[in-house]
Amino acid sequence: MEMGASKVLGCIFHRMILSEPLDRDSMKQKAIDIAKKEYPGWELRSTKPVCYSYPMEGVMLTLVKSETKEKKTVIIDIYTSKEVPLKEPINEGDFGAWSLYDKIPAGERSKMVENWNEYARNITT
Repeated sequence: MEMGASKVLGCIFHRMILSEPLDRDSMKQKAIDIAKKEYPGWELRSTKPVCYSYPMEGVMLTLVKSETKEKKTVIIDIYTSKEVPLKEPINEGDFGAWSLYDKIPAGERSKMVENWNEYARNITT
C-alpha cells in the first residue's frame, strides 16, 4: 500500500494505492539507461520519482552537459518507458507533464504550508 499527502494542498490523505508496490529501483535504473542512450555526452546529476500529470508517475532526471554546464530535465514514464514532453497536454489523454502546484502562485504555496504547520502545532499541543 502506498499513501501520499500534501502540505501545500492541505490534504492529510491524498491517495491510496492498493496494488502491488512498484519496484522503484528498477524503474529508476531503466530511466537512467534510457537517458544514457538518448542523451550521450550528458552527465546524470539527480533522479527522483515524480507524479508528472496526476495520476501518471515517472522518473525525473536532471542531466548536465559537462563542457557547457547546460542543464536538462527529462521525465521517463514508469509504465511505457517513453520520454514525457515537458508541456501541459492540450487535450485530455494527451501525453505531457503538468503540476497542480504550478497553478498556485509561489507566495500562496508558502502561505498554505505555514497554515498546515500551524494546524499541525494546534493538534499536537
